[in-house]
Amino acid sequence: MKRKRWLILFVLLPALALLCGCSSVYTNYKDIELLQVIQTLGIDRGENGGVVLSVASGGNVNGGEPTVLSISAPSIEIAMEKLQEHFARTPFFFAHTQFLVVGENAARNGVSAYLDYIRHMPLLRSDVRLFLVRGCDAKTLVTGSIDGKHDISDELTSLLLDLEHQNGMQVFSCAEVSRQLMENGASLVCAIDAVDTKGIVFSGGGGLSAVSAGYGVLTDGVLSGYILGDTARGIDLLSGSLSGGPIALETESGTVTVQLHDGKTDFSPVWDADGNMESLRAEATVSAEIAEVSDPEAAEQPGFSDSVADLLARRAENWLRESLDFSSALESDFLSLGEKLARHDAQRFRAMPRTWRETLPLLRYDVSVKAEITGGHKAGTSSDIREQRNGGSE
Repeated sequence: MKRKRWLILFVLLPALALLCGCSSVYTNYKDIELLQVIQTLGIDRGENGGVVLSVASGGNVNGGEPTVLSISAPSIEIAMEKLQEHFARTPFFFAHTQFLVVGENAARNGVSAYLDYIRHMPLLRSDVRLFLVRGCDAKTLVTGSIDGKHDISDELTSLLLDLEHQNGMQVFSCAEVSRQLMENGASLVCAIDAVDTKGIVFSGGGGLSAVSAGYGVLTDGVLSGYILGDTARGIDLLSGSLSGGPIALETESGTVTVQLHDGKTDFSPVWDADGNMESLRAEATVSAEIAEVSDPEAAEQPGFSDSVADLLARRAENWLRESLDFSSALESDFLSLGEKLARHDAQRFRAMPRTWRETLPLLRYDVSVKAEITGGHKAGTSSDIREQRNGGSE
């Protein structure tokens, strides 16, 4: 009986310690209140190969203004130490950091060292999202977006929701970009523009915000180009992430706006007699719904949905062709085609006399798209498959 009493007392001791406020078990809550929770990091290339590190805390739950700071140092690690030294009373907390913003100049000089540091930094999560600022440095955007109770962290949070849930664009994490660079030698990264409060691309003023600017392409860790406008939709269609977003199509009777639902692309290689890949077939399907027409009477005519589907298929063909041609021109496998094709026929892929890097710029593309209009104004059948070969119709 005594033994049971001692066991019960042993089990209850931790709970009793919490009730008594024992400091050895419960961390002092005042220390948590003093932490500066950093949600956004900005990195730029500094003098003599150093860095400019900018930080933003996001909206303050206590109603105060966000913390926005910038500091120059020979390395990220030293910049971090300087921040902690100057603000010793309010330690910085990075476990909730959501975004890394890299300036264009830093990207053109290579981001691999920055990504390696972020990836191995124990204080950061592995899913920190990466943004590249087009034509601007990160410091300008991070320090120029603060407005009362909001800063760049709030802007990027809203942008992320719009891109992923409404437009279907991919916003890659630092870990994903690092993996793509290691495996394929190239990667996409979500690009943004710094704009003023009137929506004009940054020209030196204040009150900045961030808007989508397609994708940046990293080849061997260095920024090699941008994929803008509709071509960015081709990237999403090739990767199977296309969803959402309105598309305006010009018909004989006026403008028809369709709302994209989804789309995907299947790949199949064509081999020559020597065992090399000579061309690549890309067969895509796209579905959309007619959302608005400028001439309602035309929408009631027979075959209207088919004609709209045909126009959408032509538009999607251009998205795909431009994306694939851009990859070949840069000799950059940012689409991870090699990885996809290796899964398709691993033995034949490995046996190619030419390497994949030698093969990529030589590939010819046969692109076909099937578009389907569902719901909306007189839903129709799928359009005929239309093909684009080597940059032109056959």
